[in-house]
Amino acid sequence: MYMDYLYYYRRRKCCKAKQNNAKMPQGERGTRQIRKRQTRKRKYVLGKSSWNHII
Repeated sequence: MYMDYLYYYRRRKCCKAKQNNAKMPQGERGTRQIRKRQTRKRKYVLGKSSWNHII
């Protein structure tokens, strides 16, 4: 149960982040921030795949 809960929580977090990105206008945020967020997303996707293997 604990593992499932953790996985669900992480997925929800990712969805929230995506929504926030969509809400923000492009003019306000700089190119550096966008690059950072893209790398973070990639890391998260890698983690997700490994979690799936474990479960």
